[in-house]
Amino acid sequence: MERHQPPDPAVTVVIALHNGARHIAATLESVERQTHPVRCIVVDDRSTDDGPRIVAARTKSSAWLHLVANHRHAGPCGARNTGLERVETPWVLFLDHDDRLWPRAVDDLVTTATNGPPVAAVIGAFERIDTKDQVHDDVWINASYPDGVVLGTPEVIRSERINPPGNTLYSTSIVRRLGGFDEGRLITASSSEDLELLLRVTGHGGARSCPAIVLSYLLHDAQRIQTRSATGAGWWRAVAHLLATRRQPPGSTMAVGRAVADRYRRTA
Repeated sequence: MERHQPPDPAVTVVIALHNGARHIAATLESVERQTHPVRCIVVDDRSTDDGPRIVAARTKSSAWLHLVANHRHAGPCGARNTGLERVETPWVLFLDHDDRLWPRAVDDLVTTATNGPPVAAVIGAFERIDTKDQVHDDVWINASYPDGVVLGTPEVIRSERINPPGNTLYSTSIVRRLGGFDEGRLITASSSEDLELLLRVTGHGGARSCPAIVLSYLLHDAQRIQTRSATGAGWWRAVAHLLATRRQPPGSTMAVGRAVADRYRRTA
């Protein structure tokens, strides 16, 4: 079967796949339906189900899609970093294997990225859905960043937003220069890797808000009964790690510290 060759894209979608056979087909369909050309790299993180075979079957007719196998189970951060090593486009988006992009997601994010001074990231809006495609709204999800304003780390800290990886478009060169996702146990054990990367990147180039909904984030049944908030333990651990490792540009530590203090006063 002939492989369809898309125009040269500006964005690569990286998907870390681990035992995601139930959802990966729908996720890939959402990538294929993008109105903006994309490449997609799926990194199989030592799955034991049919997920890799589902992806491999689609690669036979899809030049935009590539499957890479990790030699060891590295977790989401390690798998995403494996994909990042192979990205050749100026922008990258990290998508969970069970989430779905809206059809104009990449278009809207790229338009926002190029509409103004250069930024290191673009943050879109998102909805949460359950396994029956019912939408679940929360205040911290609906709260939005100011449109058109370049956000630094202090502004992200002061906000009430938590972001899954799939609603954020990153500059490939900046993420790569900063070392990609932190694979350390302190961050991965608290599931705060997405926030930690966002805080680190916005400190080295800022982010712009995209008001469009770009992602449907799947909320599993187990997550629905967990206490998840914008001020949970994982949030504080990511911020503490950021300050302790001094991963912000020189001179910004005080501003970040003031933002943390402001946030603490509001939530204490």
